[in-house]
Amino acid sequence: MEQWEDLGKGPRIEYFTEPSEEIDRNWHDIVEHQNIGIRRDAMKAMGREAEGIKLPDGTYYGSIMVFHHLHCLVRYATWNSFITGHHADNK
Repeated sequence: MEQWEDLGKGPRIEYFTEPSEEIDRNWHDIVEHQNIGIRRDAMKAMGREAEGIKLPDGTYYGSIMVFHHLHCLVRYATWNSFITGHHADNK
């Protein structure tokens, strides 16, 4: 497993500070690449081949949601009143 470190090069990217448009963009940048292609043999091994969404390259649609869920858990636990009001304004 590869480990990522902040080596002090370039601007520091924030994820866990008071909600803002910049923080939302930072989270968006890491969750936008959560969709993956799952090989047919893996889908078959999970018994999900028949219900999967097959992509043009022969793989099946998959999504790694860990960053999205962490984002939501942290934001709702820490900034619930802001989040509730922010989403209400965007409806």
